[in-house]
Amino acid sequence: MAGCAVQLAPSYDTTIIDGLTGANEQAMTLFASVSSGTEGSPFSDREKTYDELIGKFGALRVQALARPTPQPLILDYLGLAPSAATASEPENRLKARQGGMAGGFPSQRKRVTTAGSIQ
Repeated sequence: MAGCAVQLAPSYDTTIIDGLTGANEQAMTLFASVSSGTEGSPFSDREKTYDELIGKFGALRVQALARPTPQPLILDYLGLAPSAATASEPENRLKARQGGMAGGFPSQRKRVTTAGSIQ
């Protein structure tokens, strides 16, 4: 009896894993540095780091979504294959995997001022 393998997910990508590991380490370092507060330190001191992190995670997200997803016939049989609408755009594939929930980064970041108001 011969065995067969069906690939249901994209191949493992070390560049994405390494990128996520580095970005996560940088984010955790930032969080630790502000965990006891930032009194007397303006946001502009940390803004570059925030922007770098947003850029890194955004680029890694694009890389992950750009990977080809296998389409074995078993997915059609199980009713798990993406529809024509979800297969055409990576953003739609992500939303379909999340059960229709919007994903991704907000298009605009809100900032809290020293007075406590949100801009």
